[in-house]
Amino acid sequence: MRICLLGDISGNLDEGMKNTTYYLFRELSKRNEVIVINPRKAILPSGIAKLKKFKPDILHYIHGSSIRSFLVTKYLASILPKARSIVMITHPEFTGLGKAAIGFFRSDMVIVQSHAVNSLFSEKGFKTAWLSSGVDTEKFSPVPNEKRLELRKKYGLGPDDFVVLHVGHIKANRSLEILINIQQKGNFQILIAGSSAFQAEEKLLEALKNSGCIIWNSYFPNVEEVYQLSDCYIFPVMTDDGAIQIPLTILEAASCNLPVITTSFGGLNDMVGEKEGLFYAQTSEEMLKMITVCKDFNAKPRNWAMDYSWEKITRKLQNLYEELIEES
Repeated sequence: MRICLLGDISGNLDEGMKNTTYYLFRELSKRNEVIVINPRKAILPSGIAKLKKFKPDILHYIHGSSIRSFLVTKYLASILPKARSIVMITHPEFTGLGKAAIGFFRSDMVIVQSHAVNSLFSEKGFKTAWLSSGVDTEKFSPVPNEKRLELRKKYGLGPDDFVVLHVGHIKANRSLEILINIQQKGNFQILIAGSSAFQAEEKLLEALKNSGCIIWNSYFPNVEEVYQLSDCYIFPVMTDDGAIQIPLTILEAASCNLPVITTSFGGLNDMVGEKEGLFYAQTSEEMLKMITVCKDFNAKPRNWAMDYSWEKITRKLQNLYEELIEES
């Protein structure tokens, strides 16, 4: 099968959709011919020439998703008549006008990760399918306590600190102000590992630092070590535009056997639900209580995280591709 992924794997892989594109490319390439084209470049003459030469059976738009995702996919599908088109709704960004117009730019399939998004597209007559984000279960794995202490020393953290980790961009739409309240009231250490993908918002960054949170705002090629030295993971994001629908960091933390405290964000309740060591909380007070629980909780969330390995997720995606081609 010849597959074109419309996404971006350039630069540092410290952003959800980039990582999704990278891992799907890596796994799909084991059984198929696969190319990745940045969707902004795909509509240029050079991109179109590359696509016509490649002659894909599948045209899969990963980054986004907004009305532009469907416009680009529809246009490219019109000049690649044999390609079946798919748009993956990892990060929905639709205005009222976009929602109204989306039906005019129909793709052959929409991949969804929440009931809300599924309803939006099903009601407009789209063929929908469910597919979760995944995790590299080999890279993100538990380590013995001796190794954890070595990592604490390497990164300058106390051996006895109870480290509560958050990984992600330092932006206002990620509800990180909740972590300020938690840091000030709790007997533990909040650690935030930012990224190079987006510029940190300075006012928020300073407020987090002043509260006592430790901030590492840079690219970590061995980001798994940051999980492995921590005691639990917290995901406070509440706004829909704050992350992808199934945040990779939650799966990565669980794969490292960290208990996870999270809001009912995106498609988590719909695609993951109640699991061992996965605690849902909506306020800073509830999160504080859950952190206390985690101190004495011997959970093994890796047991369920293994079901979300990129290998298994990509196998399901391969089946969706094959079904779509058979229908044509």
